[in-house]
Amino acid sequence: MNVSVGVVHGGQIDAWFFHTMVGLLQSSTPDHTLDHHVCIRSGPLLSAGRGTLVNTFLDDTDSEALLMLDSDQHCDPEVVFTLIDLFARLTAERPDIGILCGITYISKDERADVLYPNIWADGRHPGENVQLTVYPKNSLIEIGGAGCSNMIVHRKVLEVFRAEKINPFHHIPILDWDLIATSLADIPPAEQAAYLQKTVWDADQFGEDLSFCRRVRAAGYKILAHTGIIFDHSKNVLLGEREYDAAVRRHTTKEHDE
Repeated sequence: MNVSVGVVHGGQIDAWFFHTMVGLLQSSTPDHTLDHHVCIRSGPLLSAGRGTLVNTFLDDTDSEALLMLDSDQHCDPEVVFTLIDLFARLTAERPDIGILCGITYISKDERADVLYPNIWADGRHPGENVQLTVYPKNSLIEIGGAGCSNMIVHRKVLEVFRAEKINPFHHIPILDWDLIATSLADIPPAEQAAYLQKTVWDADQFGEDLSFCRRVRAAGYKILAHTGIIFDHSKNVLLGEREYDAAVRRHTTKEHDE
């Protein structure tokens, strides 16, 4: 499978990510060669940067897939090639698979006391995403969404959105349309505009990555993750599977003590 690597950055890249890219270039073989490297500098509106990345990929390459890597990811070259090889086998067997990703861990604070994997499942309520914190190790699973930090996407998926002339990363409001419709029926017409302003236009939004995943699934494609393909996340320390397991143990011990 011919694959291009796409990176959205803010003007600088992490040293660990630089190490990853050099490793990929040095490890290229006839069986594992990355066609192009598409780098897009983005401002704070990441959805626009990712949209530009996709358009540049479609315009300037003929690769079968785009591997999106965030500029704070780190891994050995074998991790990337394993992800690509698995995606090639899966898409050859199942044309409904549009995305495959590995696992990276994110933290909500600089101390990295609590880590979360970057994969989500559908919640019980419309528009709800639940972060998957319990999942089978070293397994291929279907998911509801993932971060774009180490995601490989088939070209045909991106061409769907090109044909529709939309940026698939544009933020989607988090809405429960059934609840909105029920509520409107009980609101006087003169007050409905103010209600819609508050509940729709001012609503919280999905991030650009989960917005993208929701559109991909709405187009009829599956999203898979392999929980044995791990990308380290470079923050104040490298966040990998070892750090995640240690954080889980700390959290479990704290709950037991309480």
